Amino acid sequence: MSPILFALFVDDLELYLEDTPLSGLIIDDISFVLMLFADDMVLFGKTVSDLQNKIVLTCYMNIV
Repeated sequence: MSPILFALFVDDLELYLEDTPLSGLIIDDISFVLMLFADDMVLFGKTVSDLQNKIVLTCYMNIV
């Protein structure tokens, strides 16, 4: 995937996840929703079902 397409995809995903209530982990008043490095992505969630929903979302966004 080209860097521009990857950036557009990640930007939309990041905005969606930040707007989701109680998304990610909160440690010392810092909210961790996702971490990115090069072409790697780490998603954070409080429960297994929360993580599964985020994985399904990323798969859906990749297909569209």
